[in-house]
Amino acid sequence: STAGMRPQFVDSWALVGSAWGPTAFLPNPSMKLDYLFSDSSGRAYPQSTEVVTWTGTISDHYPVRTTFRIQ
Repeated sequence: STAGMRPQFVDSWALVGSAWGPTAFLPNPSMKLDYLFSDSSGRAYPQSTEVVTWTGTISDHYPVRTTFRIQ
């Protein structure tokens, strides 16, 4: 949950993600536990975000990759 981060920070997935992006508990992810945040000023705004699934199974989580536009 991102409740403890609001309103000062915004989850990139909420702005530019698709679906709900489960990341945790491989090999069949069932929870979203991994987030990338920006501050709510909008000076760092996410352009895209994705769950990276091609990194293998060293962890029980998939990483999240986000590209930000910095103003």
